[in-house]
Amino acid sequence: MVLPTSNKSDGLDIGQFALMPSAVLAADIPGWSGAQAFVNFGGELNDGTAHDGRRPWIVNFGAFAPIRQFTLTSEWNFSQAEGNFYTPGIVWRTPAAFELGIGVPVGLNARADRYRVILTLVREFG
Repeated sequence: MVLPTSNKSDGLDIGQFALMPSAVLAADIPGWSGAQAFVNFGGELNDGTAHDGRRPWIVNFGAFAPIRQFTLTSEWNFSQAEGNFYTPGIVWRTPAAFELGIGVPVGLNARADRYRVILTLVREFG
């Protein structure tokens, strides 16, 4: 299923909406309060970015563990479309109720970038 999102003069197939449902299974790590291991998997229901007619899929394995005001993260990302990465990271829960995080995906195969940088800033209300 593709939903064109560009205008007629640009060509209706330039912008597309991709639908990628996924599922997450998680389990608490015994003996470590707040720590979890998880697996996430999914795939596109449309042709999306694959030029060979296949529908791209993703599988991620990971874990996170809080240590005082920090949370250590570790994730292995496998993607048919973008390549494979190992992503270590850390999240800092600030005294002002913000969470500031950084992750550095490191490419594991030829399709993947050598590295990327992901920054997050979260503020919860309530």
